[in-house]
Amino acid sequence: MKRKRPIPLANSPQAPAPGGWQGVGDAETAVAPRSLLEVMADLGRKAQSRGLTPEILASLLAEV
Repeated sequence: MKRKRPIPLANSPQAPAPGGWQGVGDAETAVAPRSLLEVMADLGRKAQSRGLTPEILASLLAEV
């Protein structure tokens, strides 16, 4: 999903007051919040469907 505009940094003049991030963004780009486990599981499924196996990931991480 592409963002239509950058999200302002916390210390930028465009950033909302603390606790004011509710409702940020357009209604058409807003999605229900997902848990971290759901997001990670989704990323894993997509990576595996593109051919990334645990062995390949381990070898890539070992190179870093």
